[in-house]
Parts: sequence; structure tokens; C-alpha cells
Amino acid sequence: MITRKKAADGNTYLIQNFIEALKRGKKVRQMFDKEIMDGKKSIKVLDDIAKLAAQCLILEDKLRPEMVEVADRLRKCRKDLQLRRREAMVESSGNNCLPEQQTASIPVDPTTKNPPTPLLNISLAELREITRNFSDDTLIGVGSHAKVFLGELKDGRKSAVKKLGQNSVVKNLDGFFSEPDDEFVHQVQEVSRLKHDNVVQLLGYCVDENIRAVIYEYSSRGSLLDILLGTRPGGVLSWTQRVKIALSAVQGIEFLHHKTEPCIIHSDIKSSNILLFDNDVAKIADLRISKNRPGYLDDLILDCVHPSHNVYDAPECKETGEFTRENDVYSFGIVLLELLTGRISGHPQNRLMIVAMPGLSDEEVQVQQCVDPRLRGKYPPKAAARMAAIACRCVQDKADSRPSMSIVVANLRSLLESTPSKLWLW
Repeated sequence: MITRKKAADGNTYLIQNFIEALKRGKKVRQMFDKEIMDGKKSIKVLDDIAKLAAQCLILEDKLRPEMVEVADRLRKCRKDLQLRRREAMVESSGNNCLPEQQTASIPVDPTTKNPPTPLLNISLAELREITRNFSDDTLIGVGSHAKVFLGELKDGRKSAVKKLGQNSVVKNLDGFFSEPDDEFVHQVQEVSRLKHDNVVQLLGYCVDENIRAVIYEYSSRGSLLDILLGTRPGGVLSWTQRVKIALSAVQGIEFLHHKTEPCIIHSDIKSSNILLFDNDVAKIADLRISKNRPGYLDDLILDCVHPSHNVYDAPECKETGEFTRENDVYSFGIVLLELLTGRISGHPQNRLMIVAMPGLSDEEVQVQQCVDPRLRGKYPPKAAARMAAIACRCVQDKADSRPSMSIVVANLRSLLESTPSKLWLW
């Protein structure tokens, strides 16, 4: 990452050259990527990262640092870099004092007038009771860093209990798990204040013994991915349902992007993170608590140790690992294509649409060849072409060519309002 070179390029091997350069002291700086060498202050941080990399490359495994230590040292590098950037800003403005450091709190909707709903602090004993001791019978989902169980709270509400830290590697690397209990609780409380009709609501949390869990509202209809794959009952989504789901989902993302201060970048928009509720209301799920804090959004080292290979991620994210609002827009464009074609991301039909649409007009009949055949022609062709056009504007290769989520909301709302009334009955 700090050299932007391949591990092996022909007969040239990065590790060998790197170790030899380290032995010659400051010669290693000649290998640093020139684009990130921004003055002596940045070079010092890069030196520290290079030393850490060298220790990770020691042949004798017992002498290598533990991943917890690696994460701590990278976190220190991040703080050093942030401090140096603030100092540089002060120097450039002619001010002799450092700006006041902002508190690391989750942003909330500045227009809301309602106080935060009290968050439930649920004991481990109660979680074990409502999930039957986290039995497989109540298991409803497994992720890279958590298992999700179905439970019913004392007030009768069904909930999704997300038991964190199931992957030992993620547990050590992710800043979420390395935070002290009080910091974890603070972040959970802040996230609970994110209240929007199209964002899954956080109901409670558990910090007990070595267990950490967060409890969300439960979606009986499952995710959009479940519906598209037919793994949940409910039949094929009608055209009107697809437009309503798309609109409500993008309203949730718009809230995160444009109605919180500072904005929240989700970084993992995909059909499995869009949950469906009654009346075809869609809600955005899987907000990453710690990584939404100021300081985590810009943290390439800890949030993306390597470039992304997620099919929902934009080209620039796959190259750099940096998440932006424009990446969320791209990801949502892929979701729109999934709704239109009925096929999950990566399907040849979706890739064909991405390639072909920039050269097509809104009236092109080619779009109809890609629409989900399960609709059996029960959709307005012009509306399908408009949805395809919206999707393909979202998946433009250049980030600055993609629309904002507010524009996408306006386009989809117009699309829903123009849907013929007879389609609402299909």
C-alpha cells in the first residue's frame, strides 16, 4: 500500500527489494508512493508504517507482532497523521493555536425535534433466554464478523440479535471490537439516535462478560436478496413493488448522505443489506458503528487493509480501497439493476446492461430484453427504460459523473408517481 507496487512484477520481488532498502536506512523512502509523500511530516508516518511492515515480514513467526499490536500501531499512525494535518492547516492559516478537536460522535439528523428513545441495555442472561442460548434453531444469519439470532424482547417485539466478534481475525483488526466498553456503549447510543423510516432501528445492546451484541428491529420479510433469490415466501415482486422498494431504500441512503452532519458513508450497500417490511417499505441495514465516526471515514489503513473486490463497489474503490458517497451511489445503481432484471449482481445480463445503457436512449427496446421475465410483461416499457437509465447513471466509471442520492430520490419518486394506476393492482 505505501509503495503502490505489485508483490511480484516479472523478476522483481517487492519484499526482497523492500528489506534490502530498509537495511540502507532512509533509502527505503525512495520506494514510497510519491503521491502520498506530502512533506516531512507524512514521511515520518510512512517510516513508522514501513518499520511495522518489516516486523511483520520477519521469517521466524514467533518474532512477528500479534494482530492486536499491528492494529494499535496503525491506529497510532493514523492519529499522528491527523495531528500533522491539523498542524499544517494551522500553519497555512497563520494561526498559532491548534483548532479545537471535535468529539467523535455519530451525526444525527439536525432537523429532528424528538429526543432519543431510551436504548435497552439487555443482560447476557436475557439474550440467552430469548435466543435459547444462541441455538442454531434461532440462527437467521451469519456474516464475516457476527451471527444474527431471532429473539423476542420482553415488550413482545421481535428482534434481530447480532452477536459480534465471531471471527477472531476480524475481532482483533476491527476498531469496533478493540474499543473499551464505555466507548462501545457511547457509540451504540449515538447510532440509536439515527431515526429514519428507511434506516433499520437499533433497539438495544449487550456488554456482558466477553459478549458484545447489538439488537435491531426484525424484518419478517427478510432482505431484498432473499426475495430476488426466492428463498423467502411472498412471490415475485410486481413492477410497482420494485419501484417502491427502490425509492424507500434510496431515501434511507439520502438521509445518511445529506441529512446528517457530517454525512455517513455506508460503504456496503447491497441487496442483502436492504431489509423489507410491511407495505414494501425498505430499510438500510448494517450500519458500521465505529466506522461512521469522524476519523474512521478517512481511515484507509484500518478500514480497508487491501483494495476492495466487492462486485457492488465502484472502480475507484476497487483500486484504492477508499469509500465515498459516490461509491454508495454506484452500489445502489447495481441494486437498481438487480430490481430491474431480477438477477443478482455479477450476472452477465446485469454486466451487459452496464456496458450497453450509456449508448441507449430512454426509449430503446433493448432494455425490455433485460427486464425480469417473471414480470410477464406487466410493466410499462418506458418506465423500465427510465429505471435502467437511472441505474446506469449511478454506475458511471467516473465518480463525478454519478448523481447525488437526492437526485436519484427525485427521479424514482417521479417514476413511481407516473406508474399507471392499473399496475398497482397487479
